[in-house]
Amino acid sequence: MAARQAIMDLGAPEHRIDLFEALSSLRDTTVRPDVVEVARDARARGVKTAIVTNNIREFGDSWRAMLPVDELFDVVVDSAHVGVRKPDPRIFRLALERLGGTAPEAAVFLDDFHGNVAAAERLGMRGILVEEDHRPAMQALRALLP
Repeated sequence: MAARQAIMDLGAPEHRIDLFEALSSLRDTTVRPDVVEVARDARARGVKTAIVTNNIREFGDSWRAMLPVDELFDVVVDSAHVGVRKPDPRIFRLALERLGGTAPEAAVFLDDFHGNVAAAERLGMRGILVEEDHRPAMQALRALLP
């Protein structure tokens, strides 16, 4: 197998994952204080929050040590534990269900991968793409908070 052919096929073309691209995204694991503050602010306003993350079991709970997960999120949907990965719509439905049956139209989904945002939008969720400069995405989210 050629080095750049490490692709996971999850059953449909839109569910193919380039493992090298996915693993390279782990390089930037910086926790941005303003992003944490937006999550804290949302919860303080009574907004239910969830994190939907694609992980591998070997990463285990190490990622949880990077930020105060339980303080920021009501629900954690970790692909390593639920057996489905973004952008599969089942993972978004699971998050909405665990949030108490939240309607997709009442939910906002942020991600740094366009395919994941597009998948959430197809379900009726509002999507916000988090780009390299994350501040516009945080501004867009703040504008939607009650």
